[in-house]
Amino acid sequence: MKLRACLFVITLIMVSMICGLGPSYATEKETEVSPEKKEDKIVILPFFKGRYGANINEIMDKPVANLSYDIEKVSPEAGSILTGIVHEEMNSKYGNKISPLLDGIIVYDRIKKESEDTIRSHAKKAGELLKVNRVVVGYVWSYKRRIGSSMAASSPASVGFTICLIDVSNGKTLWKGSYEESQKSLSDDILKIKGFFERGAKWLTVEDLARYGVKEIIKKFLY
Repeated sequence: MKLRACLFVITLIMVSMICGLGPSYATEKETEVSPEKKEDKIVILPFFKGRYGANINEIMDKPVANLSYDIEKVSPEAGSILTGIVHEEMNSKYGNKISPLLDGIIVYDRIKKESEDTIRSHAKKAGELLKVNRVVVGYVWSYKRRIGSSMAASSPASVGFTICLIDVSNGKTLWKGSYEESQKSLSDDILKIKGFFERGAKWLTVEDLARYGVKEIIKKFLY
């Protein structure tokens, strides 16, 4: 009986030791420090304003403080409106791959004080702060409102902008696309009759024309 009791006690001790090792090992594994991993998401930064004809690669590496634009060709609200349209259209296509609009706005507000920074370095910093691997930046050089109504416009809407996708790891441009249009009447450009009727056979507002352009760019967007 005593031998059996001793064996029972020894068995209990061994079982408790074995069970004790399990949780200890699991806890150690859970607390291992893994390399920081960026999310597979895209952040959209507020649009920058500039001038027509500028080489986008040169613009990307020019200090933001040195950028200038023609106030007669770019409305004050152009940047914010285009940023919102790009976010909305990309979010519609890619869903949760696109970070919230406010993420890009808030982080850019934090870093834009670095006046010597370029658009490219701003994009890289924003991506690192938000821990994402890609950032979209936009550059607008034309955003003019329509003068007149949808049926009769004395001056049509006009837009011109470029969208670039930046790799946060090295700051390189992965992809870019541009759109430029000043809407014309059929008498001025009969070759665009199909597009004219597809867009409602009317003079578009600048917001409508900008959205059309963004959609055209996103059709070719390489994610």
